[in-house]
Amino acid sequence: MRQTILGITVLLMTLGSMTHAATYEQGPVKDASSESGDPDSSMGDAADNRLYPEFNAGDPEGKGIRPGFFQWDLSSIPAGSTIVSATLHLYLDRVGNAPDVTGYYVRRLLPGKDWVESTAYHNPAQSGELTFNSQKHGVATWQTPGARGASDVDIPGSVSFNASGGSDLQLAIDISGIVAQWVTNGVQNNGVVVGGGTIPGVVVGGNHWDIGFRENSNAIERPYLTIEWLPAGICSTVTPLNTQSATGFAGGGAATNALHSKGTASGGGNQYWYADFFHSSYTIASGDHLVYDIYTKNPSAPSGAVDLEGSIGNLRDSGIPDQNGRAAHPGTDLTAVAFNTWYSRDFNLTSKAGTTITAFEMGHEIDNGVSEFYVRNVRIMNGSTVKLDAFPSNWSHRAVPKSGRATTVTPRPWDRKLTWIPTRPAASRSITPSPT
Repeated sequence: MRQTILGITVLLMTLGSMTHAATYEQGPVKDASSESGDPDSSMGDAADNRLYPEFNAGDPEGKGIRPGFFQWDLSSIPAGSTIVSATLHLYLDRVGNAPDVTGYYVRRLLPGKDWVESTAYHNPAQSGELTFNSQKHGVATWQTPGARGASDVDIPGSVSFNASGGSDLQLAIDISGIVAQWVTNGVQNNGVVVGGGTIPGVVVGGNHWDIGFRENSNAIERPYLTIEWLPAGICSTVTPLNTQSATGFAGGGAATNALHSKGTASGGGNQYWYADFFHSSYTIASGDHLVYDIYTKNPSAPSGAVDLEGSIGNLRDSGIPDQNGRAAHPGTDLTAVAFNTWYSRDFNLTSKAGTTITAFEMGHEIDNGVSEFYVRNVRIMNGSTVKLDAFPSNWSHRAVPKSGRATTVTPRPWDRKLTWIPTRPAASRSITPSPT
């Protein structure tokens, strides 16, 4: 269940009942290109789509703009389920000297804006096919060509992304809010449109970003959607007790921002709990290290740990130890160094260079009883440079300039609502969840 602890919103799941969210991963069931320079043609067979920016200083070659449309079949996810995360993976092929583009968008098509993908290029389009001008050619036009009107798409719910650099891009875009509308709230799923974009110069046809479609012959360039979800009834809103300021942790410790995670297991067996507290789209580079401080209240193993997930697989089973040879797994015994005191951990991630981190989790491995620990200063470092701040975001560390932070982090909706409490949490702090 999602729960607020000390003003910090994290994802909590009851030990023994739902240990991990289920995962859905699929390419689109249909996608289509459209073009303002060829506004009444259908282009459902396109292998890619040139993302010419919509806002620019000119278009001397008359290339216009080309919004792309995508839709997925989500019928395998039970209606009303809670969306933990939803990530749209897009491959952008850099053609020529493609300019840096800001403000591309992903927008949800509104109810009643269903569309039909053509099986080939048709000029003019056949009746009912999607075009730049029409939702359904000869049947219904868009309010604004390219599905850009307030009656076409959910403009306030837009998700933005950028394209820059000298090579192709593999983007992971958080569209959790969009998918939640379809799955959790029961809004008609008509897919999304990808478009927009701003450059300071003019559009030049030979220099652009191509977005891969499902028809692309190169599998790596095809788009896909990854969703983590929990069945309806697993999650609930929880009201915390009044926030308390303690005089210190048992055993002492400096005042700091700390993230607290506590759960109770019962029933024996292999009980475990991995509560997500931050999502990113970070690619590990050679020389990167995960560092964090841990303060465990568990008097014996397991002590708890921060875990990473993504194309890295996970940290807990990676075999990567900390600087003192202690395993990354939450089941590791850290009582000698972290029981009622802070212990700083450092994991060299170089062997995982090129893989991605999409989730930071507080991992508990306990079969019976209470598991409780705190973490702080969770970040990816490369030398003295902070590459990613996972917790607390916006923390102040004089030795490391803020300019060293990565700009590719895409928090989930609740990550943006976190409130850091610059006090020590009370050791007796407890939370009573409301009924599911």
